[in-house]
Amino acid sequence: FFAEASRRMLASGDYITISVNGEQRYDKPALFFWFNALSLKLFGINEFAVRLPSFIFFILTLILLFNFNKKYFQTSNAYISVIIMTSIVQFQVLGRATVSDNLLNLLVASALFSFYNFEQNNQQRCLFAMYTFAGLGLLTKGPVAFITIFGVIFFYLVFTRNLKFTRKLLRPLFLIWSLIIPVPWFYLAYEKSGEFLFYDFLIKHNIGRFTNTMESHGGYFWYYIPVLFLAFLPFGHLII
Repeated sequence: FFAEASRRMLASGDYITISVNGEQRYDKPALFFWFNALSLKLFGINEFAVRLPSFIFFILTLILLFNFNKKYFQTSNAYISVIIMTSIVQFQVLGRATVSDNLLNLLVASALFSFYNFEQNNQQRCLFAMYTFAGLGLLTKGPVAFITIFGVIFFYLVFTRNLKFTRKLLRPLFLIWSLIIPVPWFYLAYEKSGEFLFYDFLIKHNIGRFTNTMESHGGYFWYYIPVLFLAFLPFGHLII
């Protein structure tokens, strides 16, 4: 899906509409497709080209993780964190898959590390960076980016008994900026696709994924429990 939608963008010259096999499909916003289309443009229509962006985002996430740990903890911790991340089955799968998850991981990590930097040094540029990465996350995979970033921050502040710090985080102008980032694409996509954009993207592929079985994946509510342990092999047992 991601590979073909990106190829279609390149072939048609339409970098707004996301379509596969002649049908519009707004599973995700456009940012990852643009990176894939650029890779196809540079390296040709082949498997390497469509897998490369996801691999690059994975490597960038590792570098980000290493530098963050080295800055705030110890160099040995930085090496260990990178070794663990590269050993986890789920990241090995995503590192070579043509899906938007690695870009989302990179943006979420960037936003969370920016938040931590802001908490430590109180520099406004770190807070601005956090909201910018959150906005790019919206353009990558939709509301789940905001839910993940600000959900983690909220629980972190709860566990550290520092909820009053929330007042420092709430900057209306920064929040508006993060929401403005994906607006141009959504506006242009709406011009091309009308209400179908919001139905397919918001109702079907966001709300629907939490309420219905999709993509022929049957199962029960406990499905996520074994998958969680399997995804984090060989460290799945540590979840307990």
